[in-house]
Amino acid sequence: MKTPKEIIGELAGYASLCWQPRPTGVFDSTEASKAVDQALTALREVVLSYQLKYGQLDMKLEREKVVYNRALEDIANLFGDEK
Repeated sequence: MKTPKEIIGELAGYASLCWQPRPTGVFDSTEASKAVDQALTALREVVLSYQLKYGQLDMKLEREKVVYNRALEDIANLFGDEK
């Protein structure tokens, strides 16, 4: 199963080829990776805000790992990667 980062990374690469005429030159994978990371951060914030809004996040959780893992699961679910 692909990770959300892989999915968004592939989308970034694919989207770069949707221009007419197609771009030429060298694809800057470092910059693309930064954009993917920024998108994942923004999606995590959206997921966390929804969890807070709908009471799905237990505010008493002190371990960031639990919160982070829940956010990653929700992001995966957004892309239809339900377990």
